[in-house]
Amino acid sequence: FPVTIASQEWGMGLHITRVVMDRESITPIHEGKGAAKGTVYRALVRHETNRIVSAVVKELPLELVAVECFCALTLQSWGLQVPNPMVVVDDNALHFGSEELPHPSLAQHLGVRGDMDADERRSIIDRATSIMVKWRPFVSSLIAADEAIQNTDRNLQNMLYDGANMVLIDHDKAMGFGLGVDNKLANIVID
Repeated sequence: FPVTIASQEWGMGLHITRVVMDRESITPIHEGKGAAKGTVYRALVRHETNRIVSAVVKELPLELVAVECFCALTLQSWGLQVPNPMVVVDDNALHFGSEELPHPSLAQHLGVRGDMDADERRSIIDRATSIMVKWRPFVSSLIAADEAIQNTDRNLQNMLYDGANMVLIDHDKAMGFGLGVDNKLANIVID
């Protein structure tokens, strides 16, 4: 599958970065929910090679930083597309980060809103399923990978999709840190 990731020259691996902006210049994205509960924000970070990139940074407990790093590296090693993961140093605290990509989430691509009625939700699921069918080998591998890392929270919000490329994000509910036992993506595809 074709994928355009901004810094493939970094190669696989975990990178250490440092926020290079003052707190007032950081752009909040949202407050986390569930186990994460931390703030998610955009920031410019300096890579260990001195290159500055835009990153999505998640303030998480250290065990969830480790889970995010482990899962991102594992999925990359299995050939699945994940933004370059990084440990971000900000105010002497360690956070999880990944290189920001221009792709919207699959939910955004499909126009998901919080106030949709049952018929609109069914239509979105049907459209998502038709996209998944086109990506059948990838989705089959992803369902198996999510089972292997115990990710029970793969949903339309944490698959970035620009109409041609699918990139995976948000793994802090894997490795036993999620609340459910079902593979959400499998349920969407099977439904």
